[in-house]
Order: sequence, then C-alpha cells, then structure tokens
Amino acid sequence: MRFRTGMIVGFGAGYVMGSKAGRSRYEQIRQASSTVWESDPGRKVRESAHRAMEEVQDKALGLLHSMRSGGAETIDLTERPVDQRATDALYR
Repeated sequence: MRFRTGMIVGFGAGYVMGSKAGRSRYEQIRQASSTVWESDPGRKVRESAHRAMEEVQDKALGLLHSMRSGGAETIDLTERPVDQRATDALYR
C-alpha cells in the first residue's frame, strides 16, 4: 500500500511540474533527448545494451533447454566469494 501511495504521489507531482513547465520546455527536453539518442555515444550505448540483452537471453534459453532435457547444471556456490560466484554463474 505504501508503494502504491508513493507512486500516486510521484505521478501527481510529475504531472503538476510538467504542466507548469509548459509546451516550450517539453519541446526543449524532447529535442535534447533526441540529440543524445541519435549521437554516436548514444548509439554505442544502445548497441552495447542490445548485445548484453541478447547474451542474457541466450544464456537463459540454454539453461531452460538444459533443465527441460533433465540435465540441469548444478553450480557450487559455497567456496568462492559472492561477487565471483555471480560472475561464474553469469558466464557459464
């Protein structure tokens, strides 16, 4: 319930602040975001995020197929530090 109330209050505050800023400020923000989105660094970030998403999808599908075939992989998570365990599980 607290989360829902916070969302409603946040949405209301954003709406009021946005309506006070007006159309001209909206156009400025839209133009600036479009410039960043279409820039070379923006393109590189989008491509990198897309590659990372595809890699995660491939790994998830591989694990799903492994589980469906009955050969579920087991990962020993007890001997290495947490950050190394996460890295090992991600890059298997």
